[in-house]
Amino acid sequence: MTVRLLLTKQGTALLLALPSLPMLGSFAAHAADSERTSVDTSRLAGAEGASAPLYATPPTPKLDQSRRFRFLLDSEVRYDNNVYLSKDDRVSDTILLVKPGVSAETSDRSAVKGRIEVRNTFTHAIDDTMDDESLLSANGDISYASSRFKTSFSINYDQTNQNNRDVVVEGRREVFRIDSLLVDSDLEYQFTGKSSGGVGFNYASTSFPDGFLVDSQSWEIPLNYYYAVSPKADVFTGVAFRETTAEGSDAKSRSVYYNAGIRGEITPLLTGRFSVGYRTLKNSYDSPQTTSGDGSEGMLAFQGSMTLSIGSKSSLTLVASRDFKTSAQGESLTSGSYQFVFTNQTGPTWSNSAYLAYSTFEYGDPLFAGDALLRPGREDKYIELGASSTYRWNNWLQSGLSASFRRNESNFDSLEFNSVLISVLVGVQF
Repeated sequence: MTVRLLLTKQGTALLLALPSLPMLGSFAAHAADSERTSVDTSRLAGAEGASAPLYATPPTPKLDQSRRFRFLLDSEVRYDNNVYLSKDDRVSDTILLVKPGVSAETSDRSAVKGRIEVRNTFTHAIDDTMDDESLLSANGDISYASSRFKTSFSINYDQTNQNNRDVVVEGRREVFRIDSLLVDSDLEYQFTGKSSGGVGFNYASTSFPDGFLVDSQSWEIPLNYYYAVSPKADVFTGVAFRETTAEGSDAKSRSVYYNAGIRGEITPLLTGRFSVGYRTLKNSYDSPQTTSGDGSEGMLAFQGSMTLSIGSKSSLTLVASRDFKTSAQGESLTSGSYQFVFTNQTGPTWSNSAYLAYSTFEYGDPLFAGDALLRPGREDKYIELGASSTYRWNNWLQSGLSASFRRNESNFDSLEFNSVLISVLVGVQF
């Protein structure tokens, strides 16, 4: 898991589970896991490490609210002491990033709320550990609400060029480009004063333009029934159907999540959404390396986030999930992920955060046939911790510093690594 601090129209927003080092100063409201490699998790928990696009927003300074269209420009210097995430013979480099872009949003008085941001990131590695890249990102959302009906739609497309735990491949020293797309749509209708029903359609895909790893896609349809237990909190029960496939493969992974949970303001200080239930899995394999079973499994599962307010300027967020996923190398696996994030707003100009993430991964049979050397029975324990701080100079300029440490332990020694990332960024909008 990594954490980004992103400058929104309200100030700085903390985004959990993102694939690259914090991009302090970006003028965006959303971005997509932790190691989002295969398909995104939580909402589309079909991919290894993708962690759900779950967001926690700390108290933030106010920016100029009057401008609905902005030009954006960030510049970042990132030091990476283990570019390839190798156990031995680590290679370090300093990467320069320039990120121009534009953003637009609807008026606060509009019944339809929407926003969009598009950026292009140009990268250059000083020691040539990777090729120069031009990386596109685009994200946006739109929503509408009436007295009984509300709907929302969001989209996030992201191209990254930074390795994470899931793309570490034995015997290969290279940086993998990752292109990911996440689409979420939700519709909810209020039946009575206390009951409502919701349906959604979510789609995620991840591709690796350089080949070798497995391109995958996933769709999910969640159905939920909500009942209000207080003016600001609902309990709910539901079921979610998910299917994961891979490019050029007839194999499929089908999962059903039967769950119950709670959402909203649980207490005046505790808010969020969390569900617990039973998840089934049925895999149909196309890999000749499959060794056991018919691909049917089931387990206790959970997913969601809870945020505890600490005074008026701080918060502590827990993001947790347990799910079946699919790795970037085509294997079926079971994952548990637990992330704690502390955020603090010091005065009108300083925003700070610190986080700790712990994940476990148990690899099963190859679901999709790929080119990577697979390790049946592989078990990983991954830990990441970091901190970031952002200073807002005025309504158009801010700067930030972040650092993180990543460590992977595995029962296969060659897949273990340590990594330190340090990033300095300056962002402007006009």
